[in-house]
Amino acid sequence: YDLNGRLVSQTDLRTMQGVKAVDVSSLASGVYMVQIIGDNASIVKRLIKE
Repeated sequence: YDLNGRLVSQTDLRTMQGVKAVDVSSLASGVYMVQIIGDNASIVKRLIKE
C-alpha cells in the first residue's frame, strides 16, 4: 500500500519455495506499507524505496 492507502502491488508467496523475495523495481521512490499475512498472524512493515 502507498501512504494514501492504495494497493499498489499484490503477490501470492504461497507458491514460492525457500526465501521469499518480491521485486519492487517497478515501484516509484517513496514510502510503502507492506502487509504480510500468514496462516495464524499478519504483520505490517514500512518499506522505503529510494
